[in-house]
Amino acid sequence: MATLLALRDRELPMPAAACCNSPWVDLTITAESYAGKAAVDPLVSAEWVSPMAVAYLNGADAKTPLASPLFADLSGLPPLLVQVGEDEVLLDDSRRLAERVREAGGDVTLEVWDGMIHVWHYFYPLLDEGRQAIARIGEFIRSSTT
Repeated sequence: MATLLALRDRELPMPAAACCNSPWVDLTITAESYAGKAAVDPLVSAEWVSPMAVAYLNGADAKTPLASPLFADLSGLPPLLVQVGEDEVLLDDSRRLAERVREAGGDVTLEVWDGMIHVWHYFYPLLDEGRQAIARIGEFIRSSTT
């Protein structure tokens, strides 16, 4: 998301479409899903991402738009596919991102995958859902470029 925002702000060519897999777009780490999904997300937790946010921000405000795109102006972006697992703490980041893109007049497709965890795509050799999600990304990109 930060790359898309930087391209837009610099008036550089944008991609025809973009995809976010389990995006972390709010470094304030205040979404309810951090607590609500803590028991079912085996990969990501508030305790795990908090030190990463502090290091990445290096003293900057957590609501800095390029660090936390959820707080940016989200207008003028290409069609966006957001895929997120139902069982991950970043679920609310994805939901809120889709809502903010829509509010800005953008075209966004939010897919919440049942029973999936953070970036389940990585497990494509073992999970049918991983292969299906990757195939869905390909379909989305192809449909956005024709």
